[in-house]
Amino acid sequence: MKTMKATLLALSLFVLATSPAFAVPGATGDSAYITQAGAGGTVTITQTEGVSPNTIAVNQYAGSINESAEVTQAGGGNNSAMVNQYGDSEVATVSQLGTSGTATVNQYGYGDSATIIQGEMSVSESATIDQTGYNNQGTVTQNGVNNITTITQSGLSNNSSVTQNGAHSWADITQSTGSNNNAVITQNGGSSFETATITQTGSTTDGIFREARISQFGWNDHATIMVSGDNNGSSITQEAGSNSETAMIDQSSANNWANIYQWGSEDTQATITQTGGDHNSAEVGQMAGYSNSRATINQSGTNSRANIRQMESVNAQSTITQSGGDNNEASIRQAFGYSANVADITQQGSNNYSGTRQEGAGNGATTLQTGNDNHNEYSDGLTLLDGIVQIGENHIASITQNGDSNCAVVRQFGNSNNATITQENNSNTAIIDQSGSFKVAEILQAGGNFSSVTQH
Repeated sequence: MKTMKATLLALSLFVLATSPAFAVPGATGDSAYITQAGAGGTVTITQTEGVSPNTIAVNQYAGSINESAEVTQAGGGNNSAMVNQYGDSEVATVSQLGTSGTATVNQYGYGDSATIIQGEMSVSESATIDQTGYNNQGTVTQNGVNNITTITQSGLSNNSSVTQNGAHSWADITQSTGSNNNAVITQNGGSSFETATITQTGSTTDGIFREARISQFGWNDHATIMVSGDNNGSSITQEAGSNSETAMIDQSSANNWANIYQWGSEDTQATITQTGGDHNSAEVGQMAGYSNSRATINQSGTNSRANIRQMESVNAQSTITQSGGDNNEASIRQAFGYSANVADITQQGSNNYSGTRQEGAGNGATTLQTGNDNHNEYSDGLTLLDGIVQIGENHIASITQNGDSNCAVVRQFGNSNNATITQENNSNTAIIDQSGSFKVAEILQAGGNFSSVTQH
């Protein structure tokens, strides 16, 4: 069954490049081609027969406004639907069922809306939205497997949303040239082998934030957010039994925040890189992981903050590196680990502080700070604790500080502890407090220093 409804207002041009029954001679499926020019036009096309491939092309040309196009293709394989709209306040909706189909919407204007829905029977479908202008909305929902989504937006105040409910799917959103853009990718439903990428570029000098969020619920998923420009917020969440997950956020310029949260995951990797600006903040949380979690934060600039939390993980490794700026903060917390955990903090600059707390077995912590006014301390949310603090077995802690007015504190409780503090020059204070057995403590300081070692 094939139906078509076209409503044309004044100045609209209707062209149908097929026979009255809309069939192309010799074709295995059906084809419909519609062209409109004007304002307020409406096109509705439905292809419901199982014969395939079917082809639909709708063109609503320059000068149009408040046009709408609705395309529905049900069943079959290799169906193709394309909607091109050149105007403002345009609306395009494409719905497809089948296999190996393609849906494409191109819009040029402002206040446009594009929606592509590929249903539960969809396999190896492709959805593409390309919007140029501002205040545009692009939405894709895919409910099958092996599907691909690409959304490209150029301009200001644009919004993109992709939802994929199936395995082996891929989603990519690119937003360029402007501020107040928002992009969201959600891959859920116990899916696996998903890939999500968001790229945002351009200047945001008006102080309005852009936001990018990726949420994945499955295993062997990969998420990447890459942002250039100021005033950006980026977040990646991977949870619910994830396995072999990777998450990466790369932000350049100033006034950005980035969060990565991985819950109930095994063999996960999280990396945040922030370069080239002030007032950046980064946080990685890996919670209830089974084993082999890796967390890395790299920041350069001034007034940066970094925080890593790894809870109930085995063989967790953390690294924080901050360089080339002032007023940096770093905090690593590893709790209830069951085998060799590793925490490393490196800071270069001035007015830096770092805190490390580890609970479990076989933990090792290393802190290197070079610059001015560096000190070590850790806050558990209630009180300000000395850092490094290690509670458990087989601990090794080493703090090296080069600069002015440094303070380093190491407290270890358990067995086979080893602590080394090296501070050079100007007003250094070092305290090592160890309780347990197999303890070794070494402090080397040069210039105006105070040293205290207590071993029980």
